Amino acid sequence: MLAIATLRATAYTTNLNPTLWTAAPHPGRRLPRRKRLMTDRKLRPIDELEQTILARQASPDERSYTAQLLAGGVEKIGGKVLEEAAEVVEAAGEPGDAGRQHTIREAGDLVYHLLVLLAARGVKFSEVEAELARRAGVSGLEEKANRKK
Repeated sequence: MLAIATLRATAYTTNLNPTLWTAAPHPGRRLPRRKRLMTDRKLRPIDELEQTILARQASPDERSYTAQLLAGGVEKIGGKVLEEAAEVVEAAGEPGDAGRQHTIREAGDLVYHLLVLLAARGVKFSEVEAELARRAGVSGLEEKANRKK
């Protein structure tokens, strides 16, 4: 069986969340399908999306919506972020499971447009994650008060 530190190191170097890793099963036994799928994935969907956006930025194609947004700059992308944020709030106010599913779809649109905006500014999503990690364990009110200093 592999040591937890080895599993975490492997997860870190392969962009996998270490909490998804499980120790290797006894030889001849396979992990349940669900666990195999989680450990086989090389990139999270958000990382795949970011890579696609960066590829469109590096090699713009006029038929690409992402490339068109990037060409429009922060003003165009920012307008879409604001529009999508309003749509998330609107969908969140809809009742029942249909409203919940609509909220998920609109949140996906918002995240996509936010990633495009970050790319336009040269910001990687990992930098946003690092900022969130820095704030972990800090009261929201305390963190906000520290910004003013």
